[in-house]
Amino acid sequence: MSFQPTRRTGLNRTVLLSPGAPWHGAPAGRALGAASPLDDGQWLIALERLVSSLVEPTEQDRSARPDWSEDDWARWAQLERIVLCGGVLAGGRGDLVRSLFRAPGELGLPPVAVEVDPDPLSAPLRGLTAWPPVGAPTLVLDLGHTAVKAAVSTAVGQLGPVTAVRVPWTPFDLSTWPDPPTLLAVVRQAATHALAHEDLPSDAAPAEARVAIGNYVVDGRLDEDQTWGTLARSGEPADELLSAELGLPVRLLVNDGQAAALGRAGQRHTAVISIGTSLGVGFPPSSVPTPRTPPGLG
Repeated sequence: MSFQPTRRTGLNRTVLLSPGAPWHGAPAGRALGAASPLDDGQWLIALERLVSSLVEPTEQDRSARPDWSEDDWARWAQLERIVLCGGVLAGGRGDLVRSLFRAPGELGLPPVAVEVDPDPLSAPLRGLTAWPPVGAPTLVLDLGHTAVKAAVSTAVGQLGPVTAVRVPWTPFDLSTWPDPPTLLAVVRQAATHALAHEDLPSDAAPAEARVAIGNYVVDGRLDEDQTWGTLARSGEPADELLSAELGLPVRLLVNDGQAAALGRAGQRHTAVISIGTSLGVGFPPSSVPTPRTPPGLG
């Protein structure tokens, strides 16, 4: 897993440019995320503009992201497909994308295929099962800005009943964001519900946990912001905090967009964009990993 999205390489601050459009000059995270003020037609055009600005940027697009290097632009230029997931794509807007983004390059559409994951809400959870491949019961969690989702997986791409616990704060009101102990308590609640709904024998309890999070993560460390990044303020690594709260070792902690991309390992020239409260992004690992020996059997 070479690519790890950061605040610099992420898409939330990508400026969408189209003079006269209601979203001209707006950052992509605000124009396309869950709090977008755009109607469906405007939203679709803004999405099209985001994709075009990534794979065929104008000089103005490049100037609007002076923090990107040539390597950053080259990563997007080689794409043949973009897969969308996240809560915003789980309803009518997912259906709109499926119906309209059919023919790359035609009718002004971007020269790449744009598709929606078959189950956009659970894509990060499923991705967590794939890289490395799940070889024993594993607890997977997706820590979002609206809900914390959890499930138990016993095979790659397979999830038991998914539990979603609504977060006790207002996603876009940072003044309501709680302290780290409250965040961890919500995670524990979701995990407890998922384990209670999974019919596993007592000797097959999950041996580990894997976590997708709506925050940038580099080498297991959170990039601090005013949301999930506040876990970093405790001074302890986030995976250790989560491990202590869950009573399980957290073997993987990644951004939600990158988690979804893990489920597409080996798919070249592909990117995954998660559209929820904000935008997550990931690129699938270049190769399919070798199945791992389950804990205790090696």
